[in-house]
Amino acid sequence: MQTHIKLFPTPDKTITGGISLNFNYINKEVGAETDENTLGLPRYFLDAIDDYMSYRLFQAENPELA
Repeated sequence: MQTHIKLFPTPDKTITGGISLNFNYINKEVGAETDENTLGLPRYFLDAIDDYMSYRLFQAENPELA
C-alpha cells in the first residue's frame, strides 16, 4: 500500500496551508469476477476505471504506447 503523496513539480516556495487534500479510500479486492455492482462505486467513476485498465493493458503488452 502506498503511504506517500508526491508533488510534481516540486514547489520552490514554502506556503503555509497551501494544500488541502480530501479523499476516500476503498480497499476492495478486484478480480476477474468483479463487476460494477460489486464495486459499489458511483457510475461516473466507471469511465475513469475503464481508461485506467486500458492504460495498464497497454503498459503490460506494449509499454512504448502507454
